[in-house]
Amino acid sequence: MKKVLCLLMLLVCGCSTVKDDYAQAKSTDTYWAYTQFLSNHPGSEFSADAALRMDEALWRVTTRGGSIEQYRNYLSKLPNGKHAKEATAKIAILEKVAQLKEKKQKAFDAEIGQVKDISELEALLTKYADSDVAGKALARIEDTMIAEIDSKGPGTRFVVKDLRPANVGPQGVGQSGRVTISVQGQSVGFQMQTPKDAIPMAGMGAVLPMGPGSVHRFDGSVAFKPYPQGGMMFVDDKEAEAAGYRFVGKGDQYHRLTFYLTKEYGYVYLRGKGEVIPKSGGETTKLGE
Repeated sequence: MKKVLCLLMLLVCGCSTVKDDYAQAKSTDTYWAYTQFLSNHPGSEFSADAALRMDEALWRVTTRGGSIEQYRNYLSKLPNGKHAKEATAKIAILEKVAQLKEKKQKAFDAEIGQVKDISELEALLTKYADSDVAGKALARIEDTMIAEIDSKGPGTRFVVKDLRPANVGPQGVGQSGRVTISVQGQSVGFQMQTPKDAIPMAGMGAVLPMGPGSVHRFDGSVAFKPYPQGGMMFVDDKEAEAAGYRFVGKGDQYHRLTFYLTKEYGYVYLRGKGEVIPKSGGETTKLGE
């Protein structure tokens, strides 16, 4: 009788362990959790459901990333999985896209080596605006304009003379970089748009590049007030009207209102469409019309 009771207890405990382990796997809900459960409890009453959940868990991660490598990883783990055909189709599409990108990159590299002036660079940017190489064209345009300003001065370009670079200081102040300043409601953020872009980092996160040679593109309306010792700070429109400037970017992503920060001249207009609204009493300047 004791032997029968012991056997019944072992069976109950065993079932309880399988059930608990499966509950834990479902709670974790990952490919590896279901894989481990199936390995530990082959042929259990939960095996079929665990296999389906394992497939879905891996597919969820695969589609979240969406790269060729991730679809290939899915097929290597589950070659006969529920989503195998879809994974194969996705790989074919992504390989074709990669081939087209490579072809476009080669064509761009050949063309940009032949351009002779800004107008040809601008035409090249327009031609490739919907591709990954557009940022390279934009950086080349900015580089060419900057080199001209450095060697010949701003000429007839619009200049805000009292906005000048900051000295290098604590918390990332005074570092140089290129950035697109993006405004969403009351929040100001930074975006990288070209291979030359760099956003200085400080203890609290990203900071506006204010060192010599910095380039700012404006996506929306941004107000600055100059520091007496150099550099600038973000202010609201009311404070800008009293002691600063408001820069209103009106161009598309490759024709944003853009300025170059220099020691010699101040804040020099590079390109793009928009307006500069100075402190009270000053005349609004429209650029890129």
